[in-house]
Amino acid sequence: MPSKKMSQHEIRMSAVQALYSIELQDEATVTDAMDFVLSYDEFPEESPAYLETLIRGVQINKEKLDENLAKYIKSPWSLDRLTNIDRVILRLGAYEILETETPNVVAVNEAIELAKNFNDEKSAKFINGVLTNLV
Repeated sequence: MPSKKMSQHEIRMSAVQALYSIELQDEATVTDAMDFVLSYDEFPEESPAYLETLIRGVQINKEKLDENLAKYIKSPWSLDRLTNIDRVILRLGAYEILETETPNVVAVNEAIELAKNFNDEKSAKFINGVLTNLV
C-alpha cells in the first residue's frame, strides 16, 4: 500500500462514503463503515484519526445536527425528502461547523465540493445555502 498521507479532502470523501453506507444499512457500525472505505488499495494502511472523528462525531450528534439543519431547510423540503447523499453531506458540514475547529468557510466550501463530487451543481447550491445560513 502507498504510504502517502490522505488529504483532508480525501478524508472527508471517505467520511461521506462511510456515513452513506451507515445511512443505507441500519445495522452497519462506524467500524464496519470505516473498514469498508479503507479497504481500497489507494488508501494508506493506517486510518487517519480525523476520519474516525468525523464519522463518529456525525453519528453521535446526528439528532442535534438534524435539528439545526432543519431550521434552514424551507418547506416543502425537509431532511427526510433529501437524497441520502445530500443529507450525509449536510450532516458532515454541520458537524464541522458546530463541533470542530475547522473554519466555517472551509467546512462550507468542502461540503460544496463534496456535493459536486457525489451529486451535481444544483445539490451543491442547495447545500451551500443551508450551511451558509447555519453559520
